[in-house]
Amino acid sequence: MKASDLFVKALEEEGVEYIFGIPGEENL
Repeated sequence: MKASDLFVKALEEEGVEYIFGIPGEENL
C-alpha cells in the first residue's frame, strides 16, 4: 500500500471522499 492510499483511506474514514475536487489518488 502506498502512502497516498493510506492518506486517502484516512480521509475516507473521516467522511471525506474528494480532495481538491477530484478523487484523492488521481491528485496524489
